[in-house]
Amino acid sequence: MKTWADYQKKAITTAIYKEKILYPTLGLVDESAEFYHAIGQKGQLKEIGDCFFFLSLLTYDINSDINSIYEESIEMEPIFTNINEAALNMILSAAKICGIVKKWRRDGETIEPSDDKVIAIEFELVSYMDSINFICDALGCTWYDVAQMNLDKRKNYGNKNKIPYRLN
Repeated sequence: MKTWADYQKKAITTAIYKEKILYPTLGLVDESAEFYHAIGQKGQLKEIGDCFFFLSLLTYDINSDINSIYEESIEMEPIFTNINEAALNMILSAAKICGIVKKWRRDGETIEPSDDKVIAIEFELVSYMDSINFICDALGCTWYDVAQMNLDKRKNYGNKNKIPYRLN
Protein backbone atom coordinates (compact mmCIF):
# COMPACT_ATOMS: atom_id res chain seq x y z
CA MET A 1 0.00 0.00 0.00
CA LYS A 2 1.64 3.17 -1.21
CA THR A 3 -1.19 5.64 -1.76
CA TRP A 4 -4.51 6.61 -0.27
CA ALA A 5 -6.14 5.07 -3.35
CA ASP A 6 -4.46 1.75 -2.52
CA TYR A 7 -5.89 1.93 1.00
CA GLN A 8 -9.30 2.92 -0.36
CA LYS A 9 -9.43 -0.05 -2.75
CA LYS A 10 -8.80 -2.42 0.12
CA ALA A 11 -11.05 -0.63 2.61
CA ILE A 12 -14.13 -0.60 0.38
CA THR A 13 -13.97 -4.38 0.03
CA THR A 14 -14.74 -4.61 3.76
CA ALA A 15 -17.63 -2.11 3.71
CA ILE A 16 -21.11 -3.27 4.65
CA TYR A 17 -23.83 -0.71 3.88
CA LYS A 18 -26.72 0.14 1.62
CA GLU A 19 -27.07 3.93 1.88
CA LYS A 20 -24.49 5.29 -0.52
CA ILE A 21 -23.03 8.63 0.68
CA LEU A 22 -25.31 8.83 3.73
CA TYR A 23 -23.74 5.97 5.67
CA PRO A 24 -20.12 7.11 5.26
CA THR A 25 -21.14 10.68 6.12
CA LEU A 26 -22.74 9.58 9.36
CA GLY A 27 -19.77 7.33 10.06
CA LEU A 28 -17.39 10.24 9.56
CA VAL A 29 -19.26 12.35 12.11
CA ASP A 30 -19.51 9.49 14.61
CA GLU A 31 -15.90 8.34 14.35
CA SER A 32 -14.57 11.91 14.51
CA ALA A 33 -16.33 12.38 17.84
CA GLU A 34 -15.13 8.97 19.04
CA PHE A 35 -11.57 9.94 18.15
CA TYR A 36 -11.91 13.22 20.04
CA HIS A 37 -12.99 11.32 23.16
CA ALA A 38 -10.13 8.82 22.74
CA ILE A 39 -7.36 11.43 22.58
CA GLY A 40 -4.60 10.46 24.98
CA GLN A 41 -6.01 6.98 25.48
CA LYS A 42 -4.85 3.61 24.24
CA GLY A 43 -7.52 3.37 21.51
CA GLN A 44 -6.82 6.67 19.78
CA LEU A 45 -5.05 5.10 16.80
CA LYS A 46 -7.92 2.66 16.29
CA GLU A 47 -10.36 5.55 16.24
CA ILE A 48 -8.37 7.64 13.79
CA GLY A 49 -8.14 4.52 11.61
CA ASP A 50 -11.93 4.31 11.63
CA CYS A 51 -11.99 7.93 10.44
CA PHE A 52 -9.72 6.87 7.54
CA PHE A 53 -12.21 4.17 6.66
CA PHE A 54 -15.23 6.48 6.41
CA LEU A 55 -13.21 9.15 4.61
CA SER A 56 -12.29 6.52 2.01
CA LEU A 57 -15.88 5.33 1.61
CA LEU A 58 -17.23 8.85 1.19
CA THR A 59 -14.66 9.88 -1.40
CA TYR A 60 -15.43 6.66 -3.27
CA ASP A 61 -19.19 7.25 -3.14
CA ILE A 62 -18.93 10.79 -4.53
CA ASN A 63 -16.45 9.66 -7.21
CA SER A 64 -13.73 11.89 -5.86
CA ASP A 65 -10.01 11.22 -6.19
CA ILE A 66 -8.76 10.51 -2.67
CA ASN A 67 -5.13 11.03 -3.71
CA SER A 68 -5.98 14.54 -4.94
CA ILE A 69 -7.73 15.26 -1.63
CA TYR A 70 -4.56 14.15 0.16
CA GLU A 71 -2.28 16.21 -2.10
CA GLU A 72 -4.37 19.34 -1.54
CA SER A 73 -4.35 18.76 2.21
CA ILE A 74 -0.55 18.53 2.47
CA GLU A 75 -0.25 21.83 0.61
CA MET A 76 -2.26 23.60 3.33
CA GLU A 77 -0.49 25.75 5.90
CA PRO A 78 -0.64 24.15 9.35
CA ILE A 79 -3.22 25.90 11.53
CA PHE A 80 -3.33 23.56 14.50
CA THR A 81 -1.25 23.79 17.65
CA ASN A 82 -2.38 20.52 19.22
CA ILE A 83 -4.30 17.31 18.59
CA ASN A 84 -7.46 18.61 20.24
CA GLU A 85 -7.69 21.51 17.79
CA ALA A 86 -7.17 19.18 14.84
CA ALA A 87 -9.80 16.75 16.18
CA LEU A 88 -12.30 19.57 16.65
CA ASN A 89 -11.65 20.59 13.06
CA MET A 90 -12.40 17.01 11.99
CA ILE A 91 -15.73 17.17 13.82
CA LEU A 92 -16.52 20.56 12.28
CA SER A 93 -15.65 19.41 8.74
CA ALA A 94 -17.66 16.20 9.20
CA ALA A 95 -20.63 18.21 10.50
CA LYS A 96 -20.45 20.53 7.49
CA ILE A 97 -20.40 17.53 5.17
CA CYS A 98 -23.39 16.14 7.05
CA GLY A 99 -25.24 19.43 6.48
CA ILE A 100 -24.49 19.33 2.75
CA VAL A 101 -25.72 15.74 2.49
CA LYS A 102 -28.82 16.57 4.58
CA LYS A 103 -29.80 19.37 2.18
CA TRP A 104 -29.16 17.15 -0.84
CA ARG A 105 -31.36 14.39 0.62
CA ARG A 106 -34.04 16.85 1.79
CA ASP A 107 -34.29 18.55 -1.57
CA GLY A 108 -34.41 15.23 -3.43
CA GLU A 109 -32.50 16.81 -6.29
CA THR A 110 -31.15 13.66 -7.91
CA ILE A 111 -29.85 10.22 -7.04
CA GLU A 112 -26.37 11.76 -6.83
CA PRO A 113 -25.48 15.13 -5.26
CA SER A 114 -25.09 18.04 -7.67
CA ASP A 115 -21.61 19.13 -8.76
CA ASP A 116 -21.68 22.15 -6.43
CA LYS A 117 -22.48 19.91 -3.46
CA VAL A 118 -19.69 17.49 -4.42
CA ILE A 119 -17.24 20.41 -4.63
CA ALA A 120 -18.38 21.63 -1.21
CA ILE A 121 -17.93 18.12 0.24
CA GLU A 122 -14.47 17.85 -1.33
CA PHE A 123 -13.48 21.21 0.19
CA GLU A 124 -14.40 19.91 3.64
CA LEU A 125 -12.64 16.60 2.97
CA VAL A 126 -9.40 18.48 2.27
CA SER A 127 -9.73 20.24 5.62
CA TYR A 128 -10.57 16.91 7.29
CA MET A 129 -7.52 15.26 5.75
CA ASP A 130 -5.37 18.20 6.89
CA SER A 131 -6.44 17.38 10.44
CA ILE A 132 -5.59 13.72 9.94
CA ASN A 133 -2.12 14.63 8.66
CA PHE A 134 -1.47 16.83 11.70
CA ILE A 135 -2.74 14.17 14.11
CA CYS A 136 -0.60 11.41 12.60
CA ASP A 137 2.47 13.65 12.81
CA ALA A 138 1.66 14.63 16.40
CA LEU A 139 1.21 10.98 17.39
CA GLY A 140 4.52 10.05 15.75
CA CYS A 141 3.07 7.70 13.18
CA THR A 142 2.51 7.73 9.46
CA TRP A 143 -0.89 7.52 7.83
CA TYR A 144 0.35 4.28 6.21
CA ASP A 145 0.81 2.70 9.64
CA VAL A 146 -2.67 3.72 10.79
CA ALA A 147 -4.22 2.65 7.49
CA GLN A 148 -2.59 -0.78 7.67
CA MET A 149 -3.70 -1.20 11.28
CA ASN A 150 -7.26 -0.34 10.21
CA LEU A 151 -7.18 -2.83 7.34
CA ASP A 152 -5.89 -5.54 9.67
CA LYS A 153 -8.73 -4.82 12.09
CA ARG A 154 -11.33 -4.81 9.31
CA LYS A 155 -9.96 -8.09 7.91
CA ASN A 156 -10.68 -9.67 11.30
CA TYR A 157 -14.32 -8.61 10.96
CA GLY A 158 -14.58 -11.09 8.11
CA ASN A 159 -13.50 -13.80 10.51
CA LYS A 160 -16.60 -13.14 12.63
CA ASN A 161 -19.04 -14.52 10.04
CA LYS A 162 -19.69 -11.10 8.50
CA ILE A 163 -19.77 -11.10 4.74
CA PRO A 164 -18.86 -7.72 3.23
CA TYR A 165 -20.89 -6.38 0.36
CA ARG A 166 -21.34 -3.13 -1.51
CA LEU A 167 -24.34 -1.74 -3.26
CA ASN A 168 -23.44 0.64 -6.05
